[in-house]
Amino acid sequence: MSLFVLKSSPVMAQTADVKSIRGIVQDTKGAPLPYVNVFIQNSYEGDVSDSRGYFEILTKKTGPQVLIASMIGFEKRSRKINLDRPGLGSIKFILRVEAIAMPEAIITASSFTSGDEKGVTLKRLDILTTPGAAADIFLAIKTFPGLSHIDEGSGLFVRGGDVSETVTILDQATVAHPYRYESPTGGTFGTITPFLVQGTFFSSGGFSAKYGNALSGILAMQSLGAPAQTQYNINLGLAATSLGVAVPINKKIGLRFSGNRSSTGMMFRINGRYSEFTKHPGGADANFNINYDYSPTGHLKLFAFVAKNEIGVRVDQPSFEGIFNSDDLNQLYNLQWTQLASKNWLFKASLSLNNFRTTRSLGVLDLEQKDQTYKLRIDSEKEFGPRFRANFGGERELVRNRFIGTFPKGDVLDPNSESIAVDEKYNAVRTGGYLETEFQLARGFFAKSGLRTDHHNLAAQSIFDPRVSLFYQTSQNSNFRLSWGVYHQFPSPLFYAANYGNPNLKAQQAVHYILGYEHRSDNTHIKVEVYHKDYKNLVIENDDLQFINKGYGFVRGLDLFFKHGTLFKDKLNGWVSYSYLQSERLQTRETENGLVEELALSSFDITHNLTVVAKYGISERLSTGFTFRYATGRPFTPIVSAERHPEFDYYIPFEGPVNSERLSDYFRLDGSLSYLWPFKNNFAVFYCGLSNILNRKNVLGVDYSINYSERSSRTTNFSRFVYFGVTFNFR
Repeated sequence: MSLFVLKSSPVMAQTADVKSIRGIVQDTKGAPLPYVNVFIQNSYEGDVSDSRGYFEILTKKTGPQVLIASMIGFEKRSRKINLDRPGLGSIKFILRVEAIAMPEAIITASSFTSGDEKGVTLKRLDILTTPGAAADIFLAIKTFPGLSHIDEGSGLFVRGGDVSETVTILDQATVAHPYRYESPTGGTFGTITPFLVQGTFFSSGGFSAKYGNALSGILAMQSLGAPAQTQYNINLGLAATSLGVAVPINKKIGLRFSGNRSSTGMMFRINGRYSEFTKHPGGADANFNINYDYSPTGHLKLFAFVAKNEIGVRVDQPSFEGIFNSDDLNQLYNLQWTQLASKNWLFKASLSLNNFRTTRSLGVLDLEQKDQTYKLRIDSEKEFGPRFRANFGGERELVRNRFIGTFPKGDVLDPNSESIAVDEKYNAVRTGGYLETEFQLARGFFAKSGLRTDHHNLAAQSIFDPRVSLFYQTSQNSNFRLSWGVYHQFPSPLFYAANYGNPNLKAQQAVHYILGYEHRSDNTHIKVEVYHKDYKNLVIENDDLQFINKGYGFVRGLDLFFKHGTLFKDKLNGWVSYSYLQSERLQTRETENGLVEELALSSFDITHNLTVVAKYGISERLSTGFTFRYATGRPFTPIVSAERHPEFDYYIPFEGPVNSERLSDYFRLDGSLSYLWPFKNNFAVFYCGLSNILNRKNVLGVDYSINYSERSSRTTNFSRFVYFGVTFNFR
């Protein structure tokens, strides 16, 4: 499946009460300055200058205003403007290098993010225009270094860690179930689409103390703000139909609504895969977003999201052919308050509920899960001068879990195999807080230190995580970074179940060590990082206690990222990412004598990951792109023998050395083509994508015969695959 290009800027229409503030930012030598934050003082309206230094802000404000241009390493500049005067003209900012400059809070359009966070910020158009990403945030992020290709799903396996080690956040709220069609390796797509967010921040390690209960990574998103003008979007695709509406009610209130209905039967029929499913992947989702500016510096946002998904697919098991059925309902409700107070105080608070229900069945597995995640979070920032800033806040999260049904006892899903019946309820409460300071040590040399604490009621444990980051800016465009930090994550509440897990489990721990270099220039972005991550107290299986905190290990590696060109401004643009990884973990395997512990490769040890994304503008309206992926084959634990069950007609498998074999290497090439058709003040985009162009049958696993004496490769479901559609945008 492919994604399409939304080239909105060339055909942007203006209504009478929406004004455009345009201009350019340059240095003292007249060279354009990209990535400069230009915003209206005491508001959340702004833009970031592009590679040529240009910016544009759409606003409904009137009268005298103050426009500010701000960038790390340069003196802040301001200009007084009067929005009631006709012919405002182009505004020029000239920024001078600052002898003493703190990495300040960067204000982008309607949002606040931390200016010195380590990570890659994805723009929405980067997501929408990446071939093979299917306009999905998670799949687009997987084209960046530090992420392993375990399968063709959207699960984020960060630097050798499990998919559960990365936490997803939207407007300060925890998205407890961020995937559609959930599986042990994440899911097929992300729950939140890029059409709902205006900013996406991803960190593959060394993140600040404001984020807790995550061992490996953070994906933080911010939903769209108030619309500046009325807009309608209609998408007609081979597998989905959607409608979006954005309406400014008045100068203070703006509404957004969108709905999507997916029905994949026709798509799979065209691509020759109709018979694989008993219930084709499908569902519906809807969201509602209301923004209220109750004062020039105060903002309320209510975000509501509901998604329902279902699937039925045939699955071959060693002793039976079964049907995997899944039915999910995912709801997220969040109320966020933001207040920019006097004396440079910024306050943000969020009250959220993530309600989730799912039923899954395959053989002996027949499970219904319900959980509710309630969360209250408060964050604040305060600048105490040009050289010192403090961040602090806290959160309280309540997770209510209910599990009803049967689990397999072991890995055998045969309907006649032994099972564990569960009917359990759990209330897991986590309370956390953090304090973080950012200060300048010398010219170009900055430090960030923080302390985080979390308490978990089921673990009956309080943890303390110190974190430190040093930042040295060698020039206007280049810097070095050194980070160290301790990170904890508490096991899922299910692991505390008396008849399934161990009520005495404690938090798992990871210690991050990271050294990095970054260079950003007008048209080039280079990032190099080496890292080492030590694990301790990981949860592993145990014969007597089901699970224990005995696991340990390490991950180390190298991440490289090179990006050149700018979308819509350069004919050829894109990026190359490469990751090298080594790992070792204490793990268990099932033998004739029970579980045996071994030090071995992590199950997510993908030694080499290479992704190349290239986009080319054939003409002003026609563009194409390609994404090439290569990854070392995933390690797996072979089954070396089996014995017949004494009572039932199935075999019990026994494993060989942990992760002692690897699948064959992974290759995939995806392409896309899009055409922009403007008409009056509106436009349409026709798009077509071809996934797995080479039709390579990548091996994603192994299958066994009934008695496990014969083994065969399980290849991808994604053979060569075509997808097409059209999107209309009306203003």
